Parts: sequence; C-alpha cells; structure tokens
Amino acid sequence: MKCFKCNGAYQIKHGKFKFNDRYVGSIVVDNVDYYECSKCDDQLLPVETAKLIENKRKELLDRYLQEQPIKEFMSAAETAASLNITRQALHKHKRINKGFIYQTTFSGNKVYLKKSIDQYKKNGDGRFLINLPSKEQCGDFKFGHIEIQGWDYVQNIEQYLKSHKTLVDITSLSK
Repeated sequence: MKCFKCNGAYQIKHGKFKFNDRYVGSIVVDNVDYYECSKCDDQLLPVETAKLIENKRKELLDRYLQEQPIKEFMSAAETAASLNITRQALHKHKRINKGFIYQTTFSGNKVYLKKSIDQYKKNGDGRFLINLPSKEQCGDFKFGHIEIQGWDYVQNIEQYLKSHKTLVDITSLSK
C-alpha cells in the first residue's frame, strides 16, 4: 500500500503503539499491528487496533471519572435542569451521548461531571484534557513565544491555566 502523503510504502509493524489523545493524554497499547510509511513515518491503523485504542481510551476516561469525588457530579435531573432541557431530552441528546459531557455510573445511576457541564454550557463541548503527560513523556515545548523545558511544563500547567483562564490542547504544542 502506498502512502498518500509521500508515495512511500507502508510496512506492517507489530509491537507497542503510542497515541496521543487530546482528552485523555497518552495511550499505549502493546502487541498490536499497525502500518508505518518507510519514508515519512506516517501511520495507519487496522480496525482491530483502532478498537483496542478506543477501548483503552474509554477505560482511562472511566478510571478518571470514578476517581473523582461524588460531590463533583450532578444527577440526570440536575443536569437537565442546568441545561434547561428535560431529562428525556438529556438522555436522547446525541452530542451528550457521544461524550461531549463526561458521565459515568455510580450505584447504577448515571451522573454528569459538573466541570464538564459548565464547559458544555459555555462552548458546546464539555471535554477537556484529563491526563497530563508523565515526566518521561515530556520534552521541550514551544508555546507561542514561550519555551518551556520538559517537566517544568507539567509542574506549572495548572498554575498557567488558572492565571490565563484558558484551556490548552497539549497535542497542539509543537516540540
């Protein structure tokens, strides 16, 4: 198969595959097949590998949500009232069901993360980065005119975000 970017040839590889998700951070799956271009290193995923990555993503997101204190969540009725819709409309809402508001289940009841609801009300997308990179994953970053070296970035990210009142998509930072 030829690469659509550089006309190089894709070669099948087997092993560890790393993927950076804009909301859960780094995802690593072991012992999988993927294709890599011999010239430009572009990668393609077979359906089975893509499914494994998506399952791992859901697992990481659910683990994060389950670690949050229950006071950080709202019931379906509270969420619907906050969004000025009915509970039925909440449960049938396509964007919310696709994860645009983080939700999990506690004791058989679906609950919604308050921070995600607030962000959804502001811009129609309640997703945000839940997992900062580890020290080993950090390199030097350039963020606009600011250069930040490796681990300093991760240690200071929350302070930076609070002081600038903004969300940063870590995957968009150039190395």
